[in-house]
Amino acid sequence: MTKFTQRIACIITVLFAFSVFFQMDNKASAGNFETLAATGFLSLSMDEKWEQSYKTSLGDFKIRFRKLAFSSEQKRYHLIIWWNGKRIADGYSPENGAGYAFRVFHDKSTDRIFVSIDSIQRIVLFGYDPKNKKMEKFMDSRNYYTSGKYPFISLDEDNDLMLTFKASDWKISNKYKLFWDESANWFGYKDVTPHWQAPPAPPAPEYTPPSYSSYQEPASEEIYYEDEEIVGS
Repeated sequence: MTKFTQRIACIITVLFAFSVFFQMDNKASAGNFETLAATGFLSLSMDEKWEQSYKTSLGDFKIRFRKLAFSSEQKRYHLIIWWNGKRIADGYSPENGAGYAFRVFHDKSTDRIFVSIDSIQRIVLFGYDPKNKKMEKFMDSRNYYTSGKYPFISLDEDNDLMLTFKASDWKISNKYKLFWDESANWFGYKDVTPHWQAPPAPPAPEYTPPSYSSYQEPASEEIYYEDEEIVGS
């Protein structure tokens, strides 16, 4: 083998080792989330409920969301979450003109359950923290910079949570990758918004989704809040 071929072989070996290391590093840093439920925007009749239960090695998780017939608009919906039979959340969501959508995520690495509540123009992510033994609000879409109006949370190709904002024309305005930071016992995030300039697309017919066009969410109202007075459980 000549010196030239030896050098080529050495370079190929180094590149192969780097490639394997890079793939292993990517695999190690990938998330372990899976989607257990995605309700879409619930259209509940008065006193109708949506309810789901999940079993994990850490305990049993149960969620119930009910539209109340005899209640004020501020207390139109009643949300209860149980952990091993104990209520860890018991409060309200106000009337917002469109209802709410839920997505339930399971982190297989920690066996924890997280629930997102979507009110079209805002999303919050809740989860039970076994260390603090209470329900925590881990993410609020209003805490992220965006020029878009409509947030959406889902899983990306790495099985991490992705918070995406879209503008009124449904073009992506901002994207944030959420990942669980075990040392902080909280979610970290990374701005992964594509900043490259895409070639201009041909003009499309104007279209405004009818469900969203006339919807205005009061800025002062919370998606979910707890109150001392709880109407019929």
